[in-house]
Amino acid sequence: MGREQRANAERRAAIRKMACEITGRAVDDGQLIAIGFASMIEFAYPDWQKMPRENLDELRTVFFAGAQHLFGSVCNILSDEEEPTEQDMLRMSLIARELEAFIDEWKARHGITDPDIGYHGPPETKQ
Repeated sequence: MGREQRANAERRAAIRKMACEITGRAVDDGQLIAIGFASMIEFAYPDWQKMPRENLDELRTVFFAGAQHLFGSVCNILSDEEEPTEQDMLRMSLIARELEAFIDEWKARHGITDPDIGYHGPPETKQ
């Protein structure tokens, strides 16, 4: 592995570590979706402070509704088994693919080429 590849791998590992810490704290504080919404607003609407309150409220409603739909759906489709079944894993994989396709489409539309923007699954492990 060359120096640039090592640097990129180290960058990705640092990003994953930071994301896991932030996500863990947000979940523990009961603020995961709120943090996601705040991040989305900051990134997608740099002048959000000038946005009319009703527009911001509508965006928050849409964001939380999407989160509620996904969470409720996942809770409903998973089996009652203690351990995830093969079908559970397949369904989660299909959801992940759908979300990755959205991010890929969104990045292409906005000319974003940074491979670290968007979720690309858990870190690979050596086996």
